[in-house]
Amino acid sequence: MRTTLGQLVSELVDAYERIYHDHELATVAASVTLEEVMHDNASRAANENAPTQRMRRMR
Repeated sequence: MRTTLGQLVSELVDAYERIYHDHELATVAASVTLEEVMHDNASRAANENAPTQRMRRMR
């Protein structure tokens, strides 16, 4: 199943509207949610692509 970004935004706004009963608040909440998802994904990708640092062996 594939979802476009527009469909995702629409579904998030609809879900938040049902929770908050306020369209403007719902759009802000959807925006914050998408920003968090994109930030988390970018952080995860950066960590996966970062070179592994060597550790010194302690005796």
